[in-house]
Amino acid sequence: MRRTYEKDTRREESTMRAIQVNRRRSPWSTVAFAVVLAIMLTACGTNTNGTSTGGTSSDPAPNPAYATIKGYGTTFGCPSDVIVNPLPPAPNVVVTIKQSFATVTVHSGDVIEIRLLFGLAWRGPTASQGPLLLQMPFGYALKDKQVCVWRFVAHSAGTTKLIFTARAICKPNQFCPLYVLELRFTIRVQ
Repeated sequence: MRRTYEKDTRREESTMRAIQVNRRRSPWSTVAFAVVLAIMLTACGTNTNGTSTGGTSSDPAPNPAYATIKGYGTTFGCPSDVIVNPLPPAPNVVVTIKQSFATVTVHSGDVIEIRLLFGLAWRGPTASQGPLLLQMPFGYALKDKQVCVWRFVAHSAGTTKLIFTARAICKPNQFCPLYVLELRFTIRVQ
């Protein structure tokens, strides 16, 4: 009797293993993963703060043409080495570190430019956030103003927060201070 029970148990185990192996080879799991990944990649990003100058643009500013030169922006702490030439039109609203942790009110259609000073390794939004569309490229250097730049277009009413972090720019094989500075800008679009 014992042998019969052991044989039945072994058959069930081998059946279970066969089912598990077949599930691993199923193309549906690959398709489901691809769909979830595509949805995640199309999701929106972070928010920003600023005050409006009162004017609105009838059309959002186009994304400028750009080229990349290694070290152009990253040497100064910007996340991008993109050279924007020609420069895009002047923004309606310029937001600086002085406006962090404050609410900046803008209007739908305004172009908002976040400017963060050279000297720290900045990180910021890499995707659109709520009512703000992130213009490409982002995090590039404006050497004449000594700032890293993120540009957004306000496309609808709402409020969003843009979060930026900064660390020390460290050289290889040298001591480096360990800190993270966080800036939050709340942008309200009317």
